[in-house]
Amino acid sequence: MIKNSILTNERLTEINNTICAAMANNQQLTLLYFQNDEIRYFIGFVHFVNDETEEIRAVNEFNDILRVNFEDLINVYN
Repeated sequence: MIKNSILTNERLTEINNTICAAMANNQQLTLLYFQNDEIRYFIGFVHFVNDETEEIRAVNEFNDILRVNFEDLINVYN
């Protein structure tokens, strides 16, 4: 069984900065995350970040929508 990663506050800040920059510049990101004890990735555009529910929503070129919680994130990069 794979356990969720625990990101440091510093790493969460870096991820947040990456997401904000990508949203401002309409850039695709790759989100690496846990789902059902598996590591998955999603390539698409982040279109919403909900700080209250700690959820990120992204959409890819096929209009698939990903909803992932902050606690399930492993990495975000462009």
